[in-house]
Amino acid sequence: MPRSTLTAALLVAAVACGLTAPPALAASSAPAPEVTRAALDPALVAGRGAAVAFDEQEAENAATNGTVIGPDRSAYTLPAEASGRKAVRLAPGQHVEFTLPARANAITVRYSIPDAPGGAASPRRSTSPSTAGAAPR
Repeated sequence: MPRSTLTAALLVAAVACGLTAPPALAASSAPAPEVTRAALDPALVAGRGAAVAFDEQEAENAATNGTVIGPDRSAYTLPAEASGRKAVRLAPGQHVEFTLPARANAITVRYSIPDAPGGAASPRRSTSPSTAGAAPR
């Protein structure tokens, strides 16, 4: 990898983790990112549960060129599995863009991959003679 490409990749990674802020963002008038606690407004959960030293952001509240789906509570659907019952569906080439509310030293990204080509899981059953009638483990 050329040195300039590696340097650019490391700078992008440092900015993404909040270790340094890009000058363009400092002068930006973009709205502040929406921070949540388990997909709820932090004011709704203030004084409840454990005090945590991290901020959460949901993809459906971030800038995206994908499709926001939900809310939905129907079983086995992507929105129903999401923390706020809404999610972003991305096609190839689409993205979700998060803006960090403060400096950070780590980032965790959670995503969903369908269990089967149609998106629904099917139970796995063995019909071999050695396991037929055996109690489930």
